[in-house]
Amino acid sequence: MLYFLVFFCICCLNPEAQYLASGSKDNDIKIWNTKLYQVSCTLSGHASAVTCVKWGGEGLIYSASQDRTIKVWRLDENRSN
Repeated sequence: MLYFLVFFCICCLNPEAQYLASGSKDNDIKIWNTKLYQVSCTLSGHASAVTCVKWGGEGLIYSASQDRTIKVWRLDENRSN
Protein backbone atom coordinates (compact mmCIF):
# COMPACT_ATOMS: atom_id res chain seq x y z
CA MET A 1 0.00 0.00 0.00
CA LEU A 2 1.34 3.42 -0.84
CA TYR A 3 1.46 6.16 1.76
CA PHE A 4 -1.22 8.77 0.97
CA LEU A 5 -1.79 10.82 4.16
CA VAL A 6 1.06 13.20 3.44
CA PHE A 7 1.12 16.95 3.01
CA PHE A 8 4.51 16.85 1.36
CA CYS A 9 7.00 14.16 0.56
CA ILE A 10 10.73 14.28 -0.08
CA CYS A 11 12.17 11.32 -2.02
CA CYS A 12 15.60 10.11 -3.00
CA LEU A 13 16.47 6.97 -5.00
CA ASN A 14 19.59 5.05 -3.99
CA PRO A 15 22.37 4.68 -6.62
CA GLU A 16 21.39 1.08 -7.44
CA ALA A 17 17.71 2.14 -7.86
CA GLN A 18 16.60 -0.70 -5.58
CA TYR A 19 15.43 1.52 -2.70
CA LEU A 20 13.66 4.84 -2.40
CA ALA A 21 13.86 6.91 0.78
CA SER A 22 10.89 9.16 1.51
CA GLY A 23 10.52 11.72 4.26
CA SER A 24 7.31 13.49 5.13
CA LYS A 25 5.31 15.51 7.61
CA ASP A 26 4.79 12.45 9.86
CA ASN A 27 8.44 12.88 11.04
CA ASP A 28 9.49 9.46 9.69
CA ILE A 29 11.64 8.23 6.84
CA LYS A 30 10.37 5.22 4.97
CA ILE A 31 12.63 3.00 2.89
CA TRP A 32 10.71 1.55 -0.04
CA ASN A 33 11.74 -1.53 -2.00
CA THR A 34 11.20 -0.48 -5.62
CA LYS A 35 10.95 -4.06 -6.87
CA LEU A 36 8.32 -5.18 -4.34
CA TYR A 37 6.51 -1.82 -4.06
CA GLN A 38 6.45 -2.00 -0.26
CA VAL A 39 8.07 -0.39 2.76
CA SER A 40 11.22 -2.22 3.85
CA CYS A 41 11.70 -0.24 7.05
CA THR A 42 10.71 2.95 8.84
CA LEU A 43 13.27 5.23 10.48
CA SER A 44 11.88 7.25 13.38
CA GLY A 45 13.69 9.89 15.39
CA HIS A 46 12.87 13.36 14.13
CA ALA A 47 10.57 15.55 16.24
CA SER A 48 9.14 17.41 13.24
CA ALA A 49 8.57 17.05 9.49
CA VAL A 50 11.40 15.60 7.41
CA THR A 51 12.48 18.15 4.81
CA CYS A 52 15.42 16.41 3.12
CA VAL A 53 16.74 12.88 2.58
CA LYS A 54 19.97 11.93 0.83
CA TRP A 55 21.68 8.60 0.23
CA GLY A 56 25.30 8.45 1.35
CA GLY A 57 27.96 5.84 0.74
CA GLU A 58 28.20 2.51 2.57
CA GLY A 59 24.51 2.22 3.43
CA LEU A 60 24.12 5.63 5.06
CA ILE A 61 21.12 7.93 4.77
CA TYR A 62 21.19 11.58 5.81
CA SER A 63 18.02 13.40 6.80
CA ALA A 64 17.11 16.92 7.86
CA SER A 65 13.99 18.07 9.63
CA GLN A 66 12.04 21.15 10.62
CA ASP A 67 13.16 20.30 14.17
CA ARG A 68 16.53 21.78 13.08
CA THR A 69 18.41 18.49 13.28
CA ILE A 70 20.37 16.45 10.77
CA LYS A 71 20.51 12.72 11.37
CA VAL A 72 22.75 10.04 9.89
CA TRP A 73 21.20 6.58 9.61
CA ARG A 74 23.03 3.31 8.95
CA LEU A 75 20.82 0.80 7.19
CA ASP A 76 21.04 -2.81 8.24
CA GLU A 77 19.94 -5.13 5.43
CA ASN A 78 18.19 -7.38 7.96
CA ARG A 79 16.17 -4.57 9.49
CA SER A 80 12.44 -4.48 8.94
CA ASN A 81 9.40 -2.55 10.24
